[in-house]
Amino acid sequence: MKNSPLLLIFFIFLICAVQNSIAQSPTPKIHPNDLLSSTEFKASQGKLRFNAFEKLENLIKPASSFDGPAPDYEYYLGDYKMSSTDLIFLLGEPDLKIAPSIWQYNLKPSTSCRVVIGIDEDLMVSYLVVRDCF
Repeated sequence: MKNSPLLLIFFIFLICAVQNSIAQSPTPKIHPNDLLSSTEFKASQGKLRFNAFEKLENLIKPASSFDGPAPDYEYYLGDYKMSSTDLIFLLGEPDLKIAPSIWQYNLKPSTSCRVVIGIDEDLMVSYLVVRDCF
């Protein structure tokens, strides 16, 4: 019974360590070329960023475009369906959340040219629509 306090402290430490590792999600991997476009897009909020978005658009994969589990290798953004967390990592916070499941990013200084992205109940991208840019 002498070791009871030490054992209790060990279990508390173990529980905290496990909870901390569960709470931290891994940082998405992004290809260096895409990182430049992502940085440019996020830095250009409120300005013309249509061209930067065109370079990133192909990375945003709706969940419906994939069946089965995630690849068992470390993959880059764009290799698999995209979560809302990945989307924020790639494009930054949306300019407008029309609803919790509908996000809007403005691509030109006016809000007329925009991309609308749907987020499903599993917090995955469900669709992407570019509106009024042409």
